[in-house]
Amino acid sequence: MFQGVGFLTFLFHGKWASAATSSSSLGADQFVELSQILTGHKDLSPEIGAVYLRRFVAETANQAALKELYDKLKNAPESEHGELPALLEKRGLSRHGGLAHRLISGWYLGVDTGSDPLFLTYTEALMYRPTHNLIPIPTLCDGFGSWVSIPEGESQESR
Repeated sequence: MFQGVGFLTFLFHGKWASAATSSSSLGADQFVELSQILTGHKDLSPEIGAVYLRRFVAETANQAALKELYDKLKNAPESEHGELPALLEKRGLSRHGGLAHRLISGWYLGVDTGSDPLFLTYTEALMYRPTHNLIPIPTLCDGFGSWVSIPEGESQESR
């Protein structure tokens, strides 16, 4: 089950600024830069990026892989960014394809699908951008005026 409380905890405690400090791991700005390269989107949220980075860094095996991805992709020409498998292969990073895919999926879906899935964002998920001016972001309710359970004193007919 997804846990959306994690993002709110980071948000209200303002802890996203120092997501990683070791020289062998990425800082929040570097993580967002790597995310920009992999997703092709330059306007990613630094706050969500920092929370997402904490998730990746918590898994020790990801620290070195993220750093290697960043170090080898940060100077790649933008013309190479569009085709991820070819870019990873050209830079000798094919073994990190799963990690890159997880990172991209998180930004597009708004959910980190790691070993302990976590809801990261809803309104900032990249999957809603192509149709933002045509289709509203879907909700889980039945529409305006709907209830999870009918309030006391109301009837089904008053819906």
